[in-house]
Amino acid sequence: MTEPPDWDPFTDSPPVDPDTGEVGPDAAEPAPALKFARLDLFVEEYLVLIYRRDLDMPSLRWCPEWFKHAEAIARLEAMWRAWELLRLDPGEGASNWWLAHCDPHMRVLLSESGPFRNCKNGKHAEARSLPLPVVHPPKGVFEINA
Repeated sequence: MTEPPDWDPFTDSPPVDPDTGEVGPDAAEPAPALKFARLDLFVEEYLVLIYRRDLDMPSLRWCPEWFKHAEAIARLEAMWRAWELLRLDPGEGASNWWLAHCDPHMRVLLSESGPFRNCKNGKHAEARSLPLPVVHPPKGVFEINA
């Protein structure tokens, strides 16, 4: 378990690293290097190799051109970023990634109603759906009283 910071982020100024001038609670600690520098590398060199499925089943959809689907990009990037963080946890990190990130996102991505719903037989198809309808809320609904 990590120790709480020795400063209050709500009332104190964050610490400054005297050598670099970097500001923040971990200013003296360099960020660990990414295992995969880009999302496409994470998908191609890791995810598709470990998450294998028989795509002959009509209930599973995948698009080899996943990068043409905005929702897929958003979900896969969330999975990638979580993986990069949780891989550093030697305890439950891997299990947490599978249970809290990979499995829920892949269930949606591969589902018959997911972003690849129109893609079949390994071929990309443009989505025929529109963004969800929305009505702009009246003024004041989300204003914060100071």
